[in-house]
Amino acid sequence: MRKTWKLALASAALVSGVAFTACSSDDEELLSGGSDTTTVPGEVDEVKTTISFAIPHAKTQRSTADYVQENSTFQGMQNIYLMQFQVDNVGDTVKAESSFMGLMKKLDDIESNDLSSTVKVYNNIGLLPGTTAFLLYGETKASGNDGRLTPNYTKTPAASVSTAQDISFDLTPIDIPSVTEFSKALLNLRGCLRTHWGTGTGTMQSIFAELKKGKSSVAKEQLSYLLTQLEAALVNESNKYNLSDSISAVRTVMDSFYGESYKLPAAVYEFDWSKEEPNQKIEWNKDIIETDSKISYPPSLYYRTNSWPVTYSSSSSFGSEAIAITPSMSTGVGLKQSVNYAVGRLDVTVKASSSSSSLKDNENKDIPLTKAGGTPAFTLTGVIVGGQPASVDFTFTNKSNEWKYMIYDNDIISGKEGITSSNTDVNTYILGLPSQKYESSASNSGKVQIALEVRNDGVAFKGKDGIIPTGATFYLVGELDPSSSSSGTTEPKQVFASDYYTTANLTISGLANALATLPDLTTSVNDFALMVDLTWKQGISIDESVGGNDEP
Repeated sequence: MRKTWKLALASAALVSGVAFTACSSDDEELLSGGSDTTTVPGEVDEVKTTISFAIPHAKTQRSTADYVQENSTFQGMQNIYLMQFQVDNVGDTVKAESSFMGLMKKLDDIESNDLSSTVKVYNNIGLLPGTTAFLLYGETKASGNDGRLTPNYTKTPAASVSTAQDISFDLTPIDIPSVTEFSKALLNLRGCLRTHWGTGTGTMQSIFAELKKGKSSVAKEQLSYLLTQLEAALVNESNKYNLSDSISAVRTVMDSFYGESYKLPAAVYEFDWSKEEPNQKIEWNKDIIETDSKISYPPSLYYRTNSWPVTYSSSSSFGSEAIAITPSMSTGVGLKQSVNYAVGRLDVTVKASSSSSSLKDNENKDIPLTKAGGTPAFTLTGVIVGGQPASVDFTFTNKSNEWKYMIYDNDIISGKEGITSSNTDVNTYILGLPSQKYESSASNSGKVQIALEVRNDGVAFKGKDGIIPTGATFYLVGELDPSSSSSGTTEPKQVFASDYYTTANLTISGLANALATLPDLTTSVNDFALMVDLTWKQGISIDESVGGNDEP
């Protein structure tokens, strides 16, 4: 193959080809559709053959090693679809304008032990005669994010696919919970504070004076910290005005809002305490998500090939010459091009600066890296990566010029959650759709924002935008720049590239730029909490320092 990607099936040497041999199982489905639909199941000009294709055996891994297990063999494939297209010349691959011939078959799943020398053979497959090429797609059978990349050909009639450019694959946005009840409770709390403690002096007045300066996160830990402060101040108030009821109501809806069904990052929502609008709601933090942008799950581990046919024999031999499919052919048919990974992988390694046993916060105080007993004071809980397309085409290329989607992955490798100064191991593996390529003629092209989501299990400290209390989630931000790679590899110049992996070595150099609310990952930011260095190893490797007072 032209490259070894090392996606959780890393460095796999694929046998080139996919093969078919003459004959159609009862499980096959031949769907009509497109401008060149000429046959239906059982018609005489359908050519029966055997199909075989090569599958990588490489070890694979994702955020958790059991998605495509590290150091394991092939984990199987499901949702395998074969589509046949008309092309101009024998030996051509499918192009955007290539006409769909009406043949789409869902092939049987491939189990992890169901390969012979990396080749899978399907018997009795009906193909259409002509000058053709094939698209084949499949998804890993390993449990994880399977089903979280949606191809349109499985949810719309095949007739809607006229040419290859009609095919698309969509990321799966994370569900957005209703904010109505949460907002009502916060409005009631704000109203009570404004009415009874909006003027004058005292602890309660001071707290509200800070609140009404603007917006603040309503993340569970941060909001709980605020409510506890209000309860402590209320003890010394002679007239309590039922404020404790308002506080209790906020706690109740907050716990419900952040229940098991909540899958978004912790600090997506904020509330503006400075307003006096009666129907105001908590809303997306505009520094996090641009208009029309969404946070999605990582894509599934997908495979694809785009190939012309060749002859195939039972001895696992693929012919060297491209062929047309003819009614009289008696040999098997193989797809010459290998089945490769359609997505890219980002390997994230996180460590704290090894210069000391502490990190400086925004007040230049030393914040210990460990708690009493020696356990880590900071825990990696997730990673958010921007610069993703909402949808890709049949070649897994962005269908638009926008890169506004973000993928959020909170599956950290077991035992690698704690952040230390000595770590050299990968903390998490993230799959992503191919991101924008770096072009020397286009300023900022290819750059991708990344944020580490970290829980503070140690002492409270001062981050860039306020206090980060014990138990609260905060974010460290960096920028992945493909043009900064020092490995000398000339391609691919993108953070996520099909069939490649990228290594991001992130070093936390301080906590001065730690953010208590999630930063904007869809546009460039001025202050970075991470230092990133990209090194290309069949993909990219990134080394960056984050969190200190100086920008990288």
